[in-house]
Amino acid sequence: MALKAANKKEEVEMNEHSKQSVTKEIDLAKLFWAICRKWKSILLWMVAIAIVGGAAKVGRSALSMRDSDEVSLALSAYKMLVANNLQERIDCRHRMENLSLELKEQQEYVDNSRYMHIDPYNVAVAKATYYVKTDYEIMPEMTYQNRDYTDMIVNTYMEILTSESNLLVVCDKIDMELRYLQEIMSVWSDGYGTFSIQVISDSLEDSEKILRLLDDCVTNNKEKITATIDDHRIGQLTDSAYTTADLGMAQTQQAKKDMLTELRTQFSDEQERYKALTKESAQIEEPTYTVSAILKESIKAMIIGAILGAVIACCVIFSQVVISDNVYSADCLAERTRMRILGALPGDVKKIEKMSKLDLLLRRKEGLSTTTDTASGYSVAASYLAGICPNASTILVAGGAETEYIKNACEMFQAALSGKSFMNGDYILSDANTIRMVGQCDAVVLVEQAGVSRYTEVLKEIEVIQNLKGTIVGAVVIEN
Repeated sequence: MALKAANKKEEVEMNEHSKQSVTKEIDLAKLFWAICRKWKSILLWMVAIAIVGGAAKVGRSALSMRDSDEVSLALSAYKMLVANNLQERIDCRHRMENLSLELKEQQEYVDNSRYMHIDPYNVAVAKATYYVKTDYEIMPEMTYQNRDYTDMIVNTYMEILTSESNLLVVCDKIDMELRYLQEIMSVWSDGYGTFSIQVISDSLEDSEKILRLLDDCVTNNKEKITATIDDHRIGQLTDSAYTTADLGMAQTQQAKKDMLTELRTQFSDEQERYKALTKESAQIEEPTYTVSAILKESIKAMIIGAILGAVIACCVIFSQVVISDNVYSADCLAERTRMRILGALPGDVKKIEKMSKLDLLLRRKEGLSTTTDTASGYSVAASYLAGICPNASTILVAGGAETEYIKNACEMFQAALSGKSFMNGDYILSDANTIRMVGQCDAVVLVEQAGVSRYTEVLKEIEVIQNLKGTIVGAVVIEN
């Protein structure tokens, strides 16, 4: 009576649990280690389905190769696609290289050109006009006239002023490239022995400075021109500096900027085109009529098959651990039935002994028994049993496990607890003799076997024992 009173609360809890629908919580850690422990099975599934997938792909390809005309046509079309794509990519790459170079040069020009940095609505202009006078006189009464060298001298001054050698000297003094200086200076003849020099810049100070340097060139070259062509006099008629607006400059500057923008757009378009061609090249599928193509497709099919095999294996393990009604382990039985577990023992000790250290580690991580000493395991369970029900003299050992495991458990308990009497029962739901024994004993120990016993049947066993006013002490689980 004392034992029944002590276990009354536990029996009520198990009874309520068996009647109500309880949401199953998935222990992700346990599921993970269960998958890891069965790595051999997963690998077997992967290899099997990979072989099947690869063989099926090879078989389909072999059947397709029977039509020689179709094979020849497909290979020709494939080679043409590959060649065209390659040529387009080469052409596209050349265009990108040319555009890149042109874009770099144009950007450098916009960044460094003095002309591009002048405000067209505030142009600083420095201008000087020169005259050239020679001793030439017209002699009306003479048939032969002396030659007039005035225009030649003017043109010579203009050629010297715009010559590269002269402008390079000026460039060194103002730290400017030749092409940028040529943009902001101009020299022209006004006729009648005069010519003008004009310099534009973003400030009057700069334009006047450059004009002075050009004026020095005029002075420095007078003697040389005199000795080479003819004696002459040269003087400066006007020298002015002012600011003005130049709408033509504004249009020119904008056109050059638009050109830079257009180059960037073209380069971006070519980049996108090259990416598209590269992607298209990767998507061109080689006909499965060549050995390399068949091998490639077979490898792809095997990889997909291996992944599919792993997924299938994991799904099977998931169903065994979470979905299946078969008892998976002692921990799962305790979670599903709220029943005390006296001990968990391996069903095949020899299998445990042959396991590698890795398999034993994964088995422990999953919470399964790894002991190889069955007697010691039952001795611990017996000690636990004796502590729970010290006053019980007759104990029934029964359950849903195979008969040999129930008999072995009864014998082991009897050997460990010789002061108590153990009754060897069978499956409570189907054995009438075992049902009668429930009413004749003080306590009941269930023996359940992973893969054989079912959670729903264990709950029914608990219900039957409680209906017969029996007391369930706990369970021993035989794990695979």
